[in-house]
Amino acid sequence: MEHVLDGAGGSGREGFVVALTPRPSLMSMHDHDTDKDGMHVETTEASPSKCRQWCSNPSVLILMGCVLGIVLGCLLGKYGASKELLTWVSLPGELFLRALTCVVVPLVFVNIFLSVVDMLQAGHAAKSGLYTLGYFGLTTVLSVLMSIVSVTVFKKWFSHTTLSQANVVGSAGMLLVPCGNSTDAASVRWFPNGTLVCAAASDASSPLVLPSQSPTAPPTLSKTIQDQIFRALVPDNIVQQFVTGNYLGTLFLCHCIMAFAILLAVSMDKVTPRPVGIVQLCGELNAMLLVCIRFIIDLTPLAVLSLVAGGLGTTTDFMAAVADVGIFLVSFLVAVMLHYWVTLMGFLYLALRTSPLQAMKACWPAQVFAFCSASSAATLPVTLQCGEQAHVPSSVGSFILTMGATLNMNGTSIYFPCAVVYLAVSTGDEAKFTVVSYILLALLSTMSAAAAAPVPSAALVLVLPMFNAVCGTTNAPTPANFSYLLAMDFLLDRFRTWLNVSGDLVVAQCVAAMEKQAMPPRRVSSSTDPEEGDSSLSSP
Repeated sequence: MEHVLDGAGGSGREGFVVALTPRPSLMSMHDHDTDKDGMHVETTEASPSKCRQWCSNPSVLILMGCVLGIVLGCLLGKYGASKELLTWVSLPGELFLRALTCVVVPLVFVNIFLSVVDMLQAGHAAKSGLYTLGYFGLTTVLSVLMSIVSVTVFKKWFSHTTLSQANVVGSAGMLLVPCGNSTDAASVRWFPNGTLVCAAASDASSPLVLPSQSPTAPPTLSKTIQDQIFRALVPDNIVQQFVTGNYLGTLFLCHCIMAFAILLAVSMDKVTPRPVGIVQLCGELNAMLLVCIRFIIDLTPLAVLSLVAGGLGTTTDFMAAVADVGIFLVSFLVAVMLHYWVTLMGFLYLALRTSPLQAMKACWPAQVFAFCSASSAATLPVTLQCGEQAHVPSSVGSFILTMGATLNMNGTSIYFPCAVVYLAVSTGDEAKFTVVSYILLALLSTMSAAAAAPVPSAALVLVLPMFNAVCGTTNAPTPANFSYLLAMDFLLDRFRTWLNVSGDLVVAQCVAAMEKQAMPPRRVSSSTDPEEGDSSLSSP
């Protein structure tokens, strides 16, 4: 199987669908020849090995990389590999993550912009759009809350790493002693070898630390909310957000673009010619970024092998790491199943007043295809067919299901809190998690679910920026346990996609039912004569 990108340009993302298309099969190919007597002779060409075709499947390659990484990591840990060797083993995976992080900011930016423009240019009634956005927002928020509750219950079983003495300097105050010219912004700095120098902040490793018996008072809750949410949401330098990778500020800029997109789409109907240049530009940027993502994702098996081997090479207790991953998987699946059976089925019952299982019976082909393909975009044709089988009008289904494939991602919104809390607890950053951190995590998960690009493993790309934003870390090394998330993503991505598609189908049926109830009753005439239509209504 191979990833194929269809489309080239346009004002939206309709053409930029990442689909899985099978390679031309060489099995049972026959060459027809004619012998000397003119008789027809059929010769069969040797077919390639089925094992080779099976191993060309991306999911199988990722699984093989995971297994090889586990074996190599266990060997490195058993024989006490040096830190330098482990660094070289982890280097390909680190470069893979750096490449993904490089494209995530512009990808989030253009995807949110194009999603809103596509929705507003669809030309549907305002009431249908409000119903759809209301269901999308409500199901996403409930999925985030379900995920936070689930991972909070299970996080006490995650293993904790012991903080080194270098990280525990709780009773130390920072003292920067100015030196040099007053315009140099330099201060006395301390190097690990014990040398004191006069250098700028970017030229030294750490400031001079003086122990203090009276530590600085921790910031108040009000101050924390102001700094970590509102000031981080509203940046004072747009370019700096893209340069530094401030994920929270970038999301705010993207949602400001959403407001601009609304004004742009409304004005397009009143201005001639339509100002679609910026939309076309974002469409071309989106196509280029998707091509970059495709090439990067093709290297996932090698990255999985590198990161898993490097992570396990530094692990002394392999069984504890396996148990950690298992508990994370359980917390994620519990949240997924609770959201599907409680939230989605509850909404469906309230809207249809009938058995939700019977209503979803026609949708199982799309659910199965979504789980197998791990791509909401590739599943879209099957999803549209299932929507028609579920008695959703084509006008409603095409609008909701198409937009839901990129905007309504309940599985993705469940994954973010589970992954971030897992990384925070396993790396010893749990102490940084406060009530404000959970509020920030819920806010980021809700916004990022709509910002996730329609490409495989798109949610995985956003985990590290979100982890750094919630924990307040910048330029921090990649957590070692992130390699486990990468290794499991071939399985987690299938559950995310299954829930994403299921949520789209549920919302489509709910909106169709609400529009049907809001529709005025039709006057049915028993006569075909148009002149007698009003006087010949059938009696009750």
